[in-house]
Amino acid sequence: MIVEIPNNFIDERKYILKIILSDFLGLNFDISIDNATINYVLILENSKKIIIKDAFFNNFSNSEYLQEANIPSLVIFAKNRFYSEEELPILYGNSELIEEKDSITYGNDIFAASFFMLTRWEEFVIKQKDEFGRFPEEMALSIKHGFHIRPVVNQYVEMLWNMLISLGFQQKRKTRKYQLKITHDVDFFKKYDSFSKISRSIIGDILKRKSLNKIIETLTTVLKIYLKKEKDPFDVFDFFMNVSENNGLQSHFYFIPSVLDKYSTYSIENKQLKAIIQQIIDRKHIIGYHASWLAFENTELFEKEVNILRNLGIKITEGRQHYLRFKVPDTWKIWEQFGLEEDSSLGFSNTIGFRTGTCYEYKVFDILSKKELNLCENPLIAMDSALLKCCKSNTEMQKKIYDIAQVVKKYNGNFVLLWHNNNINCNFGKNFDAKYVDIINQVV
Repeated sequence: MIVEIPNNFIDERKYILKIILSDFLGLNFDISIDNATINYVLILENSKKIIIKDAFFNNFSNSEYLQEANIPSLVIFAKNRFYSEEELPILYGNSELIEEKDSITYGNDIFAASFFMLTRWEEFVIKQKDEFGRFPEEMALSIKHGFHIRPVVNQYVEMLWNMLISLGFQQKRKTRKYQLKITHDVDFFKKYDSFSKISRSIIGDILKRKSLNKIIETLTTVLKIYLKKEKDPFDVFDFFMNVSENNGLQSHFYFIPSVLDKYSTYSIENKQLKAIIQQIIDRKHIIGYHASWLAFENTELFEKEVNILRNLGIKITEGRQHYLRFKVPDTWKIWEQFGLEEDSSLGFSNTIGFRTGTCYEYKVFDILSKKELNLCENPLIAMDSALLKCCKSNTEMQKKIYDIAQVVKKYNGNFVLLWHNNNINCNFGKNFDAKYVDIINQVV
């Protein structure tokens, strides 16, 4: 197959074509740069054509597209026979579809839309930040227009594949399998490992919860932990591994190897923590890097933290940013610079869904240097603390997880789930461990 492209924004066009056609679909193709071409023209081996009209890059020169004004102000939705299950969002272009004997012409610039979603250039041009210094997700186009719960890039891919097949395309498509990836960000190692933490908990029982029973419950728990009759509420590492192993999975534990500060509450040098890390390794689960509060844009700190883990003899290839603090494209560049292979920070903090528009892992693109990096993004789909914010009950939460897992399964994608170790015995109510087992059993 030959793909003809216009002679502008060549790096951007080559990148998105590679991701869609090669990485996602597994197809072989060559690119031809044609000064006379103004659209994407896919020429099949049988000489039939698919023409995707360019409705974006031809409007600019150099990198002028990197402006907030170029984020669509209006998104329309339309069905066509090549993807009739639901209406597809049209970010750039229109719904015009012309079918002729040897060609299909489509007005929805799915390549520009996919580039928009995957590169997150939207987050680069919007300068506002939320209270934690993050991109304010309520400003995301997908959330504004309600398509954040759909992997729209995967849907574009399915539609394009159906077009190819309808024209007699002979290449075989890449085979993928659904994968559940369970991750655990370890923000807190122990709940009651210091006098100050115990004091704060009791003060909370008095001032916030105003409950004598809670005070007694806290003191009883602390005493049992001290007498080694009970584990600390946050010490659920064995539990997580047992659940994963019972489902033929590995748990991925991401630890913060930083100095103690407001957002880093434990030392990686703690003897008990080192013993747990060794247990995780011995049981064939994965240790990853949970980059601390400032490390998302601090190269020196990032290097120091990664080396702390590596100096413990741990091979670190993956992880996630603390609080999902992220700066496009700088954070990706830092991860790549220090040899990390996979980031999983791009998920929502207040809801669940597809922040990058896909449930596939993919090589990321630096919009400033105009090149593809070796680093993969494996997008976070659902996080426990976000579910706490958007669900009124554990029953609603469980249904949301199940429903979005079914969407990921439909596209044979990766369901990346985050459950913190401090959110099993706390925040979700008593006996939540059984509910967690049910959740994993339902989405595996």
